[in-house]
Amino acid sequence: MAPLLAEVDTPRAQQYVVSGAPARALEIRPATGSTPVAGMAAPTGLLFVIGSVFLLALYPTRPYWVYLGLYRWLLGGLMLGALAIGIGWAEWGFTLFDLLETDIYRGTSLGLPLLFSWLESRSENTESEPATSS
Repeated sequence: MAPLLAEVDTPRAQQYVVSGAPARALEIRPATGSTPVAGMAAPTGLLFVIGSVFLLALYPTRPYWVYLGLYRWLLGGLMLGALAIGIGWAEWGFTLFDLLETDIYRGTSLGLPLLFSWLESRSENTESEPATSS
């Protein structure tokens, strides 16, 4: 991720330093300061593992964990895009990244497996109900 963001070449981008020192993570700092503006890790992590194991344990024959992984990678791509906008063009990119990271990404990490579980239980209930004919 860090090499992609380092390729942003605008006058605004000269104000920031992108560091990818930890594996699978990056940190963005102002060129004149040491306090990070933003940081991002790869979209897989403990919350993904917990949600995936939960879905695999309850529904081993359903690919819900794949859906969870695709969702997290898509959201990670949006977050990376927001960081690129923040570095190269507009401050609102960092604000959007913060919203995606805190409210959306963390908020849905364990909520999405519960939603899949709820949807599965609803589909099982509708299949098991006898059809009433008039």
